Amino acid sequence: MAMLIGSSRSCDIPIPIVPKARPRVDRGGTHMPERYRQCVRDIGMILATVFGNDRGWPTHQAYAVELNVEVGPHGGDVDNLLGTVLDAGNGIVWDDDRQVVVATVTKRRATQQPRARLRVTILDGMPRGVGHEPREAVGNPKRGGAAKRTTRPTSNRTCRAPDAGKGPSRGSKG
Repeated sequence: MAMLIGSSRSCDIPIPIVPKARPRVDRGGTHMPERYRQCVRDIGMILATVFGNDRGWPTHQAYAVELNVEVGPHGGDVDNLLGTVLDAGNGIVWDDDRQVVVATVTKRRATQQPRARLRVTILDGMPRGVGHEPREAVGNPKRGGAAKRTTRPTSNRTCRAPDAGKGPSRGSKG
């Protein structure tokens, strides 16, 4: 069954969403915290029941998402809550979360248990710069990922006001 442009599906996420965390660096390499990774796995299993490959949902499109989140007292920022759900949808709802080109997030205090509702709408075509090729594995080669080399800026200069440093220098006469 082919899904039409503009078709959408909704999914209830009856668990608290752990906000996307910063990667941690230790002797073993760079990794995400276990609590976050477990939340992504749990949400992924929930999403698979609605959007899985056997459900006729296309993964090679552009998408709009609407996420309504009810959070506990330490709910997190909306961008981090969305990031967790987008990461959980990789390989299930879409090939890569770069395919999500429109996102609306609403956050409010939970009256009972923290939970969320996700609605995904199929848009026309693929977003520019997003191909169908799989992402290369990155991370610690000992854990199955390829080593990734990053470049860092070599300059240690700080930002100065335009007239900074134009006066007489230390040790000069005048």
